[in-house]
Amino acid sequence: MKSWWGSLGVLGTVAILTGLNGGAIPYRRPIIQAATKPQIVKMRLTADRTPSRLLTKPAARKLPDSKTLVPGVVAKPSHAATPRVSQAVGATPTSRPATPGSSSTRTPVPPPSQNSARPWVLGYYTQYSPNSVTSQASLSANLSTITDIAPLWYTLRANGSLHTMGYNRAAIRQYATSHGIGVYPLVTNAGANATILTNLAIRNHVVTSLTQLAVRDHYPGFNIDFEGLNYWDRQGMSAFVIALAQRLKPLGKVVTVAVIPKTVTDPYGRAYNFRVLGQYAAKVVLMTYDHHDIGSPPGPVAPMGWVTGAVQYALTRMPAKKIVLGLAAYGYNWGSNGTTVEVHDLQAVNLAHQEGTPIQWNSTYGEATFQYTKGGVSHTVWFENGYSNAAKIALTKADHLGGVAIWRLGDEDPHLWTVLQQYGY
Repeated sequence: MKSWWGSLGVLGTVAILTGLNGGAIPYRRPIIQAATKPQIVKMRLTADRTPSRLLTKPAARKLPDSKTLVPGVVAKPSHAATPRVSQAVGATPTSRPATPGSSSTRTPVPPPSQNSARPWVLGYYTQYSPNSVTSQASLSANLSTITDIAPLWYTLRANGSLHTMGYNRAAIRQYATSHGIGVYPLVTNAGANATILTNLAIRNHVVTSLTQLAVRDHYPGFNIDFEGLNYWDRQGMSAFVIALAQRLKPLGKVVTVAVIPKTVTDPYGRAYNFRVLGQYAAKVVLMTYDHHDIGSPPGPVAPMGWVTGAVQYALTRMPAKKIVLGLAAYGYNWGSNGTTVEVHDLQAVNLAHQEGTPIQWNSTYGEATFQYTKGGVSHTVWFENGYSNAAKIALTKADHLGGVAIWRLGDEDPHLWTVLQQYGY
């Protein structure tokens, strides 16, 4: 399949994304404005940074050959700070009422398998402490765009027991469903264990437990995110998804799955049989991020050439409407002393402002980056934002994909929501 990115070319990409961004100037136009420092809005944010994703990529991964990536220059919007809602779930949001029983302007929607024409805007919802409000604030502010959430609530231990996480689950569930937003709890494999896949008795127990949970708490389905697997877990992973899908289907419920993406030249996620998952899962989220991460040298988190290759590979294995493209709302700060930390979109922008360093746009990889030195330690930052995500959202429309999934609500560049709306999400 010919890449839309390559077919548009540099000028075509500029025209589309500049139009979407309201004609705003970029962070820094390569070469022409190399010395221009961006005007950056300084914000104070209280963010939840407790790690939750399993970083399972190899320590060093090769980037796609530069010859396969078409450079592009796109425009970064300037955006005003979006106020954060300092209130817990269950309190009344500034924009929309959240009182139990309140009327909703949106009607409840069926699971995606019963309404495949409706593209997902799935937000991964986290709450690592009782007072954490970042995901709730983002949800409350974007009710007209978000269609579903996947709250980080459950993890399965090796013996098949289900461990519950998070806070205010009943209140979050009520709030989301009262606004017509589907709740697909995220289910992970604690400690990256594979016993729940390879042991038949434990696997059957887990399927039964999840089915009962879906009925008890009225979930339309689950978002299964099993990582840290090996290629020999492939059959067990497929068997688990098939069994759970078959148990949930008569109840009008579905399975959705998050997977490590593959490309033709980089079949890293070999524990996932894309053909089987595409047949039995209602949606398959491609986690198209962490191409570089905590365990790797500095580099782009979601380079456009790699993302395009991952989508093209998935399209050969499953229907386009089942594919959901993962959008990162974060990046990493690599220090020369070996310390690497995760930073979300606005933290990265604020950091560049504080250090007095310009944010550069890398047109080869379609991502923002900057460098600075502090305390004798040199730092390299790469991060995704509404600018880079705009190109990925365009890709979902060009290839008629089933939607997007944002990791995680509350970390994103506010401009992301403008781009989603302008693309009809």
